[in-house]
Amino acid sequence: MPFRIKINADVWSPLSAEEKSKVTEILKNTSLIEEGDEIVGDASVAVQAQGFLDNLNPGKKFCKIACDVAASAAAAACTAGTSGVALAACLAAAEVAREACRDAC
Repeated sequence: MPFRIKINADVWSPLSAEEKSKVTEILKNTSLIEEGDEIVGDASVAVQAQGFLDNLNPGKKFCKIACDVAASAAAAACTAGTSGVALAACLAAAEVAREACRDAC
């Protein structure tokens, strides 16, 4: 089932189509999201914090670690491949995708 990654609209909406595509490709290339998943701006979503270090549930530890590793790779790719508002959107999308991934474990 495709994920719908919702990030703060004020972060996502100002991006050009090219920037949105780049952010989406970064998350796909790091396996954080898959083909068919989409990133959308949503006014009801708060700006995401960078909380990559959650407590791990021992029963799902390796799945959640894999999500964290993919999110870290996405964050690194975001930093290397985007800047300004696109960087903020890319990092926010990576964090939301990481949370969705971990929730699916």
